[in-house]
Amino acid sequence: MKKIINILSVITIFALLLNITPVFAASNAKTYTVTLQTDSRVKYSGAKASFTIKSTAYKSVYAKLTASAEKDYYIEGINEYPENSADIKYNQKTGEVFIENVKNDFTIIPQVKIKSVPSSLDVSYDFIEGGIYSESNPAATIVFTAKVSDSNGNPVPDTEVYFKPYSNESYTKTLKTDLYGTVTAKYSYGLEKGKNADFEAKFALDKSFSQIVKNISFSVILQKKSDLELYTNQVFASPANKKKGKVSGVNPNYEYFTGVLHQAAINTASGEWITPKKGEIDGLAPGQYALRFKERQEGNTIYLHSDYDYFTIDRAIWTVTLNASDEVNADNDELYAGPGGDVYYYISVADGYAISDYSVNKPKYINSIEYDADGGYIHISGITGSIILNITAEEL
Repeated sequence: MKKIINILSVITIFALLLNITPVFAASNAKTYTVTLQTDSRVKYSGAKASFTIKSTAYKSVYAKLTASAEKDYYIEGINEYPENSADIKYNQKTGEVFIENVKNDFTIIPQVKIKSVPSSLDVSYDFIEGGIYSESNPAATIVFTAKVSDSNGNPVPDTEVYFKPYSNESYTKTLKTDLYGTVTAKYSYGLEKGKNADFEAKFALDKSFSQIVKNISFSVILQKKSDLELYTNQVFASPANKKKGKVSGVNPNYEYFTGVLHQAAINTASGEWITPKKGEIDGLAPGQYALRFKERQEGNTIYLHSDYDYFTIDRAIWTVTLNASDEVNADNDELYAGPGGDVYYYISVADGYAISDYSVNKPKYINSIEYDADGGYIHISGITGSIILNITAEEL
């Protein structure tokens, strides 16, 4: 009969020939006993009252309150005895007790706490900006946060809170507070046909909404693209391949898109909506840019952003250089104009002085020049070449 040599024998013989002492790996896993502490208020599932587990294994059991105990108690967490016998995670919402890295025999002990008696209900809300909507389908997303406290101001966990998005309708959502006595509810309020509206949400601690009730009122206003205003004397051109263009005197409730438009359409990945600093948008190359009313919350009023309109930074080929006396202050030493374009030089003078004269060095390159003392600017129109603007001021 042919003799069969098993692999273990081959390894041993080979090791002896090489004068090596063979070492064979053995499992280091140990088996431990886990005991679920008996408590009439707690029911377990997923395991027997006492079970074994290997140190390298993991297991889930579930610890929940009985139906009769839920009204007056809650499970705050899970302890093990002795301490540090294993790594344990407890999910209060599902009741799952996750066990791993067991080091010795131990007992699982639920921390059963008496519920405090709810005494007060406080509700706040936040408008979530960045929603995707348009003037034809506007909606405001609101996140409400309700906190339940006892008479001593302590949070009341595991307590039901009832929420009506519309106080005059029957639809009700039931929520349950966390360990900190808080609960959140998210709801989207649409505007029918884009009309502004007032809303009222309602929270209570009983289904009939008769005890400890909170009403939350707010208004939602849709801003309109048609109300955007931007004038030619606010927009300044830029030479090609440079970012010298700007817009001044921008409404603080406007925002602009940093990406350049193509045929009046935006690529959302090419930029972001930002609010101008100190009412000015600068660093703009020639091209189209989007502008809209920004969304915001002011007190109990929520403003939805408008659809966008666009403005154009013209490609300038002519330069207007300022040459002014020391008493004259201006935001720019140079401005730029496209073919036949206009520029507006905003200026101010020192106290005790007034503008006495203004002119350009090459009048044939312009159609007109005028000074608006009330507006604080000099307007040069119909520019067809580079020019120098001379301004002088005299003492009053």
